[in-house]
Amino acid sequence: LIGQVSQNNTKKIIADKIASGMSPADAWHGMFGSVEYNAIFDRNEKFEVCVEIGNLNDQVKKRFMSAAEAHDFIFDPANNLCISANGTIFRTDIEGVIPGLLARWYRERKEMQATKKDYSTMKDKGLEISEELAEKLKNELSKL
Repeated sequence: LIGQVSQNNTKKIIADKIASGMSPADAWHGMFGSVEYNAIFDRNEKFEVCVEIGNLNDQVKKRFMSAAEAHDFIFDPANNLCISANGTIFRTDIEGVIPGLLARWYRERKEMQATKKDYSTMKDKGLEISEELAEKLKNELSKL
């Protein structure tokens, strides 16, 4: 996570809809991303956004630019960046915590499935195991 596009326009639109009597859920109906995200994605030359980018010293630099400039900055392959629908800007050249955990869990799950297959093969060939071991295996496999 390296930056965030300010959501001032989106916040105002949503606040105005809620003030007119809409529920918060209804105020967001039909909107996939923020107004700023859509302007960036569409490379809108006339729409100005404020991109707040952090650096290693925990200082935040605000950069005001057109949505088209923000698009070119974010989607430049040399920058290794991507943007979420709410305007959060991420690096793509390093693995984040959540993707790392998901990859680990997936890998461990595949290992457990392979172990399950091995035990099934042994059972099919007439190998007998104790009830205690069978119960442990059953409990572990149910977690998958």
